[in-house]
Amino acid sequence: MLSTKKHITQEKLKELEEAIKFIKANINTPYLTAQEAKGMLEIIEKYALVWKWIEEYDTGKIKVDKTRKGKKPISYEEAHAAIDQLKAYLMERNEASEVFGQVRDRGLFESALNTIFQTFGGQELYPSLEEKAANLLYLIIKNHPFVMAINEPVLFCS
Repeated sequence: MLSTKKHITQEKLKELEEAIKFIKANINTPYLTAQEAKGMLEIIEKYALVWKWIEEYDTGKIKVDKTRKGKKPISYEEAHAAIDQLKAYLMERNEASEVFGQVRDRGLFESALNTIFQTFGGQELYPSLEEKAANLLYLIIKNHPFVMAINEPVLFCS
């Protein structure tokens, strides 16, 4: 299973690299303004960084030196209220649209929020705040509970 995840992650990274190359090669096209192309490139570069973090998490390359105990589970309502606050802030700065943070599947989002607090044999599977954040990031990107394909709120949640 780990090799399958690694293969999928490598494929996604390659796709993103190709998309970045395409945008860089076509930045002067008359169909896109420079600002539009630059914006697309910034989004893809940020998304590539997220995939890099997921690959590092999947392969155990992320080491937690200093752990902070995870706090109490966050409810769907608390998470959604925080995302709504972020959306309002970003919209004031023209950095988000109305679709930012819209939940496509509440069950998938709640599942991600709950999964990070799972235990086995009385031990938390993700004991540190950092491990919880990494797993939440992974689950939201993997399961796409938000309307936006890129799942912008994922960075905030983590």
